[in-house]
Amino acid sequence: MRIAHVVATFPPHVGGMGRVAYDEAYGLSRRGHDVTVFTLAYWGAHYCSDNLPFRVVRLWPLFQLGDAGFIPQLLWRLRHFDLVHFHYPWYGAGDMVWWASLLWQERYVVTYHMDAVPSGAIKRMLQALYDAMWPRFIFGRAERICIVDQAHYVEARFGRRASKKIVLLPNAVDTTIFKPTEEKKSNGQQIVFVGNLLPVKRLDLLLQALVTVPSAELAVVGGGYAEKDYRRQAEKLGVNARVRWIGVCSDPALLAGYYRAADVAVVPSERESFSLAVLEALASGLPVIASDFTGVAERVENGKNGFLFASGCSDDLAEKLKIFFALTREERQAMGEAARAKALEYSLDIHLNMLEKVYQQVNNVAI
Repeated sequence: MRIAHVVATFPPHVGGMGRVAYDEAYGLSRRGHDVTVFTLAYWGAHYCSDNLPFRVVRLWPLFQLGDAGFIPQLLWRLRHFDLVHFHYPWYGAGDMVWWASLLWQERYVVTYHMDAVPSGAIKRMLQALYDAMWPRFIFGRAERICIVDQAHYVEARFGRRASKKIVLLPNAVDTTIFKPTEEKKSNGQQIVFVGNLLPVKRLDLLLQALVTVPSAELAVVGGGYAEKDYRRQAEKLGVNARVRWIGVCSDPALLAGYYRAADVAVVPSERESFSLAVLEALASGLPVIASDFTGVAERVENGKNGFLFASGCSDDLAEKLKIFFALTREERQAMGEAARAKALEYSLDIHLNMLEKVYQQVNNVAI
């Protein structure tokens, strides 16, 4: 099958829908499909697309605002595909996917990852204008709408669009890359945080919690425009000497090593649709302490493979860290085993099997 994936951000970004699209494109190509990924080209960014089993086409936008970019040339590029898979949101591309379906009769499916949350009055105004029309058209003409988490979808901006088109397709993790270490761990206090350094990720809560957990050390894997603010906060709180700022990690094997080197992962985000970081940590046999927001509760089972803390509360996060660090080696090992068992429910092979079934239903062909 000749498939086009349309996604705004694409690796080397850590996590997010770019990672999901990458894993899907890579896995589908390995299964014999002809996959092309259409994505934005960013000024000053350097990419390496060598030795990939699929094509990556980076398109320069007519104009761009953050991760949004208007690319009218996509309309012509989407001709002659068996199926188009659009990863929402990408403002400036979804409308082109809709026009392609209208003009070229291209069938498409949508993965509804999350709602965009722009910063600044201008971005919010432009989003409001776009959302007044285009999501209704884009979702309305899609053959299937794949959602990553049922509870999150109900609360999402367009979650009331329930119909027979909705398919639950959770994100996945490559459990052959993200896997536990074979060595027995001691009762260390090594914490890992993985994610883009944006305000919504609430790394500030974890830095505040470190103040009252004086023997804990933290590895921060990721980058973003709020990094300087977080570094200043760590200095002000007096915890920077216990924080390693590793930066962006686009190599999954290297990222897996950071998980295996830790004793616990912390995901303090105030909102997410799914959280790949949670899934990667669980697959690595690593207990997770996460805020109790929609998009995590289905995977972090409080007291079994990790702990949930009250969203936005650094004191409760600190308390959960203390409880975890007080566990015996055997109790931690049991949590790690439960974490791995949970992650196996979200293996990449299971995800690809479900995705191929969606494609088969849309095109009414055997795969």
